[in-house]
Order: sequence, then C-alpha cells, then structure tokens
Amino acid sequence: MKWPRTKIVGNEGVLHVEQIVNQHGSIFREIHQEKDIGIDGIIEIVKNEESEGLLVAVQVKSGESYTRKNRFVVDVDQDHLDYWQNFMLPVIMICYSSKNDLLAWVSINRYIERCQMEKKDL
Repeated sequence: MKWPRTKIVGNEGVLHVEQIVNQHGSIFREIHQEKDIGIDGIIEIVKNEESEGLLVAVQVKSGESYTRKNRFVVDVDQDHLDYWQNFMLPVIMICYSSKNDLLAWVSINRYIERCQMEKKDL
C-alpha cells in the first residue's frame, strides 16, 4: 500500500497545529482524513485550566505549494466557502510551512464577510 508524500505533508501540518494548541493549554480534536470533508479538527479553548466552552473548526493546509513570496496563498472553491460559511462553528484556516517553520491563520467567516461587504469575488 502506498503512502504518498502529500499525506505525509498534510499530516505534518495537523500534528504541528495540535502541538501548538496543546502548548497553549487548549484541546485539539482531529477529524480523521477518511471522514474529513473540509474540517480537519476542532479546537476547544481553555484558559487557566478551565474550558471556556468555545469551539473553533479548523482547516489545515500544509506544504510549500501554499507559499508564494513569503505569503500563504490558498485557492478555495465556492463549494468549500459555502460549506464553511454555513458551518455551525466559526471556521479558521491554518497554513503551515515546515521549510520556513511558519504558521499563520485566518478566520474564514470574517474573510467571507469582508469580501461580501467589499463586493469582491470570493
């Protein structure tokens, strides 16, 4: 059975996000890839060792194919944007570059709202 490089890179990003969330003291719950249709995990926010009862859905993109001139660039289709916009939890996208040891995130919901206010194409 083949284990392609794309799976290794994707897994590396999810593991890095899990490590950072754990260092923060919060909880990362991975959604296994065979059941993933646009959400890679859920973060439960913990402050001072107490759960805040706040959850955030996470889509992780990792690898150098998402980096251009020291920026992350992710092309997303309308179906995914619609899915995330209608998701019951706020959704963030986290991008990870192992080569540059760089991680960044954006609120997908706020991105969509901003585009709609500015009447820009998503």
